[in-house]
Amino acid sequence: MNHKTYKIRHCLNLFQIERKYDETGSLRKVASYFSCSHENIRRLMLINHIPYKNRKKKRFQKIKRIFEETKNIERAAKICSCSERTLKKYLKKMGVRYKYFHDPNFFKKWTPKMAYILGFVFAEGYISHGFYRLEIPQNDRGILEKIGEAMGSNQRIDNPKGKKSFRLLINSKEIAKDLVRLGMKFGENSLLRFPDIQGEFVPHFLRGYFDGDGSVKNDYCNFASNSLKFLEGIKTILQNLADIKGVIKKGRGCYVLHYNQRKEKIKIFEYIYTSENNDLFLQKKFLKFNKVVEKHKDRIRQEEELLKERILVLRFIRRYRKKYLYSPSLQEIILASNLSYCKAIERIKTLLKLGYLSGARKYRTLKITKKRGKMEPLNNFYKEKCPNCNTFVNAHNRFRHYDKCIYETEKIQV
Repeated sequence: MNHKTYKIRHCLNLFQIERKYDETGSLRKVASYFSCSHENIRRLMLINHIPYKNRKKKRFQKIKRIFEETKNIERAAKICSCSERTLKKYLKKMGVRYKYFHDPNFFKKWTPKMAYILGFVFAEGYISHGFYRLEIPQNDRGILEKIGEAMGSNQRIDNPKGKKSFRLLINSKEIAKDLVRLGMKFGENSLLRFPDIQGEFVPHFLRGYFDGDGSVKNDYCNFASNSLKFLEGIKTILQNLADIKGVIKKGRGCYVLHYNQRKEKIKIFEYIYTSENNDLFLQKKFLKFNKVVEKHKDRIRQEEELLKERILVLRFIRRYRKKYLYSPSLQEIILASNLSYCKAIERIKTLLKLGYLSGARKYRTLKITKKRGKMEPLNNFYKEKCPNCNTFVNAHNRFRHYDKCIYETEKIQV
């Protein structure tokens, strides 16, 4: 026994140490209370067979349990709030073997997840020459984690130096051979061929490819690829299954399958994203596409309403065209800048009731031009006499004056 510990043993009461340790549960707090080091307190407890909690064993057991649940060093290190290097040291001390694994038969059976990942790999993936290694680079880390979980892989997602993108690496001979059988080539994406897919898995495959090499804006929706045959396969399948027609163009260093019309974009969105089991997709691209589609739907709805209003106005004009063919008021009311067609009909009816359109008058016609979707009169110097108050009014202020006159006459009648 050390002289120091012997001295402390006689100075301190072991009963007090044991009671204080039960209260605090910490060697350091007991040592600070008795003003000595925690190592001396620990030795005293060992010599006198006083039990104390070994926190390292508890920590090792916790790390082992977390690693067995996650089966991934990166995720386990995040949960345990330590680095991957220290986690590997702990696992070595405990004698736990760790290795990267995956499902080698993932691309042999068709499922919605397999179809999506196959499309994503066709767009972004790469099989290196000489090594049976699949590499999937992507800026969004979340989608790579989802792909790794779906493939049953615990492979870490690394970030290459000097690059903003992330990368998922899977070393597997069987997966590489299955991808080559389905239409990929070693190293070159320009030799892709469209795989033989059943009809129910086509939307998932196209969604995966669109997340990888697709783009959408207000004007267009595109699928890009280095392989012309692959894009022709996408074009024929969309034409046959969803009745969507597109055009293949040559872009900068690649070919582009182009869709311009609003209805085509809406059909593509509904065909790709509204299918069952669509858990895997890029969130940013989905929100962007959804925003564009909602704008197009609102625009189509407005155009349909305008068409209905135009039909009503045309019917009204046909009814009164013989009687008021030379009336300037009828033309100006319909082609006025800030009037919709329904309001034009209401105004024409009120003018007919009050006698503003009774009989033809000689007039100089106004030239109408289309500026930014509004009809505006160019000649602002043409004047006409109001039949109600006998005042001369300019052409551009005429409707306001007529509204006031109508309002006053209606007040008087009431």
